[in-house]
Amino acid sequence: MKLSAKKDKQQKERPNAFLAFRIMNQQIVHHAAEIQKEIIQSNPLLSQASVSIAKLHITLMVFELKNDEDKQRAQQCLIKACHRIRMAQLVPPQIRFAGLSNFNDRVLFMNPVNDAHLDVLKQIATICRETFEENGILRLDNRPLHPHLTLFQLKQGSVYEGMTKIDSSLYTKFADKQFGTEIMRSLQLCNMKRTRADGYYEVFLEESPFCSQ
Repeated sequence: MKLSAKKDKQQKERPNAFLAFRIMNQQIVHHAAEIQKEIIQSNPLLSQASVSIAKLHITLMVFELKNDEDKQRAQQCLIKACHRIRMAQLVPPQIRFAGLSNFNDRVLFMNPVNDAHLDVLKQIATICRETFEENGILRLDNRPLHPHLTLFQLKQGSVYEGMTKIDSSLYTKFADKQFGTEIMRSLQLCNMKRTRADGYYEVFLEESPFCSQ
């Protein structure tokens, strides 16, 4: 494919769905809310960039589902991927969060601790990505997986009254703080564009990729 054609194709594709697991640990949720509250008190403009506490999650891949056929295929991909994960006998990873980091000073997130549990999560993500791509559901972000729990995001093209970055001085006090541990129980195929009554994303399908204990 020519470079110009590839660029045009990427411009036409808009992610509207993603694969994730939800953050449910109330200790982590509490810390996330407290961090957001303190940062927004210091800079109220960042309230526009805060992620809803009800939507806290870890994204494994994003993609575009153009129609019901794509949605059904993605649902089948999730079922297949979970079967492969069970066959690999992977255990539910316990993802521990500590400290804050950023992407280009525009995305502020909780860090997952780099340990054996994070390695399992990356294995799970790899199985999912391969399964989806084998069945024609291509991820739109080709960068290596960097699991993170987003708290604030300055979106491209959005105007925050001249603010172009999140000042690191707002969150240095949280650099070494322990936030808690999330045990991954299931994977969710989520609709990026719709929200449920509980504030979380609409879920097309939720599956457990682990054998019953």
